[in-house]
Formats: sequence, structure tokens, C-alpha cells
Amino acid sequence: MTTRADTLDERYEFVCALHNGVHARPASMLAESVGAFGCEITIAKGRDGAPANLRSVLSIVGLDVHAGDLCVVVARGADAGRAIAAVRECVEMRLAEGEEPPAPSQVQGTRLPVGLGRLEARHVGGRKVCGGVGIGAAVLVKGLSLPAELRDAKAGPLEEELLAARDAAAWVRGDLEKRAGLARDRMESELLRAHAQIAGDPALWQEIEGQVRGGRTAAQSVVAAAERFVGRLRTAASAYIRARRSSCAPGAS
Repeated sequence: MTTRADTLDERYEFVCALHNGVHARPASMLAESVGAFGCEITIAKGRDGAPANLRSVLSIVGLDVHAGDLCVVVARGADAGRAIAAVRECVEMRLAEGEEPPAPSQVQGTRLPVGLGRLEARHVGGRKVCGGVGIGAAVLVKGLSLPAELRDAKAGPLEEELLAARDAAAWVRGDLEKRAGLARDRMESELLRAHAQIAGDPALWQEIEGQVRGGRTAAQSVVAAAERFVGRLRTAASAYIRARRSSCAPGAS
């Protein structure tokens, strides 16, 4: 539902239809849909919920939106109408591609992920007998940590530390976008682009800048910002988001 308060304010409401709620991938799709517009645009869970920046993947995930929750998008500015139209198109036409369907409990009714379904991939339904079998390197994710010399380092001039943090974020985002362009399929490309958006997330940068201005080095600030966002996701009501907090957090990039 779209409503207009005046010539500069637009509102769009939708009910989350994603089984796993709004996690990193659909959040990145929403944030990307409004990237080209200059208006202020926010999203809230419910009509009385606190608004979050719709350009921030981490802020959207932090709302802890579940299936069935009402989401309210408000845009203010000269191009608010076009921004709302872009959000509507994303929600109604593409957002389901960011969903991972629940595992089927029986052979009949087996569902493929949306991306594989569009490729008309040939498959055989079956009953799951174990969590899966994998071959390759195993990686234990513990989050970000610094060597002792960086952990104990003293901050340099403020502008130098801010520049170092900006350069590091830009390099990570550029590397992820490059890898997304070389991805073997659309699903892999979209996942890499979702992580690239997290690396350039405005809420993440605001937190890093605050840490630097508080006297930390660029490296220490990145770790502190990552730990702060992981802490928020750790308390999410959604078990799905809690289980995947490392992939949503800045440290994953």
C-alpha cells in the first residue's frame, strides 16, 4: 500500500512474506533498490517502530523482521515517489529471490531456491537423512581479531586514521564487487554483492568513524564496530539471523 502525505513525503507498507524474515540478502536487495535516489528513506517494523536507514543493510537486518511483520517505508524529498516505486518493485517482483525455502519434510512438494527454479535445474526429490556431506577445507569462524602489535598500537593523527579506514573499506568493497562480476552464477554474484554492500554500509561507517574519533586506530575501530553489530544480531529474536550473524557482520567482509 502506498500513501502520500504531501508532494515530498511518500509511504509504502508491506507485510514480510519471507519464511526466514529479512536477513542479509533481502536486506541488501532493498538497500540497493534505493541507491540511486537522493531522498531520505527509512524502514520500520510496524507503524510505531523505530525507523532505520533503508540504505543500511546492517540497520535493516537489525530490525529483526519476521515473516508476517508489517514493514513501513517512508521517503522524504524531491524524488521520494520514484524511490518508493523502486522499493515496491523490489518487494513485489524480486525480494523472494533472496529467500531460502525451508527444507522439505517429504519427497512430494520439494522446493528449489528461487534462483535454481528460474534456471529450471533438473533435480530429484528425496528425504534428508543427514545434515550434508562436504569435501574441502574447513574454516572455523571466530570473528575479527588483531595481532598484539595492532591491538596495542596508539592512534595516529585523526585524519590519517579516518583515511586508512575509508581506504580499507573501499578496497574490500571493490574486491567483493570484482569477485561478484566473475561469479559462476547469479546466486553467487548476489551473495557477494550483498557482502560488498555491508562493507560500504553507512551505519557501519558511522560506527567506525565514532570509534576513530574516540581515540582508536583504524584497525581497532573496525574490530570494535564489528563486535558492536555482532552483539546486536546475537540478541535477535530470529534464530535464523542469530545463526548467521557472522555472515551479516562487518567482519565477514
